[in-house]
Amino acid sequence: VGQTARMIPVEVHLVRADMQGDETYRCRILDHPRLTARLVGTFLANSLIVRGDLPRENTVRVKAAVHLAKREPIVIDNTYSGIASMQGLMGARDDLVGPVASLGNNECGSGPVERITADFQVAAEATVARVESVRLERNDYQPGETVRAVATLRPHKKDPVTQTLELRIPVDFPPGVASVMVCDPMTNERLDRMEAPHRYQPRDLDHLVQILREQVSQRRLHIRMRLPDRGVAVRSVELPSLPDSMFAILASPKTTGLTLTGSSVTAAVATPFVVSG
Repeated sequence: VGQTARMIPVEVHLVRADMQGDETYRCRILDHPRLTARLVGTFLANSLIVRGDLPRENTVRVKAAVHLAKREPIVIDNTYSGIASMQGLMGARDDLVGPVASLGNNECGSGPVERITADFQVAAEATVARVESVRLERNDYQPGETVRAVATLRPHKKDPVTQTLELRIPVDFPPGVASVMVCDPMTNERLDRMEAPHRYQPRDLDHLVQILREQVSQRRLHIRMRLPDRGVAVRSVELPSLPDSMFAILASPKTTGLTLTGSSVTAAVATPFVVSG
């Protein structure tokens, strides 16, 4: 009765190490601000395990695209791994569900999703590694020099391996003590959001799509050093490196509509592992 509801085509192509050949699953999902993302997540998860649970130790590679009306698609290309059968599945699923949920329910207006395509490859091997230790080449550096750190990674059921990271200190870095951190991708993203939360608050639909295009690659190792800069953001306009007197005035509790910001210098290297720690 009434008009036909708008439906979004979803297609999943699956290759599993414990299956012979590949399979493709298709469905059409209701376009709804709050239900679409949940239904997409359910369909993706069911597609991955329709032939049985994933291997207990697995690596899931996802290459997907959320196709939009009048805009280039949001492309997802990432790898997840774990020593529990659902760990990689949940990460790969959320990479798709997150953008769909944000596009359907936000303050900037609806971003119509035309269709969703996903290609999953599941290997029966865990390619995870944790950061076991970090050693700096030396402790004293001058502005403009390059910090070199050697991180020891412990892959699952394998011998430790080392990974060298380099980070250039800004030439205007003031004398003093600074800390250097080596971390996994999720920790690095969380720190970025803490330092500059205004960058992740969309101004309009185009800005939202731009934010959703930014991926957090799981097969990377990050190095970062916090800069002494302090600043504020007013309606997404950054005022960094403020003098103490001006910062004290702007950051006063009597001032509203401001976001306190910080900054770090960062670098990253690719690894063959899904890193944690």
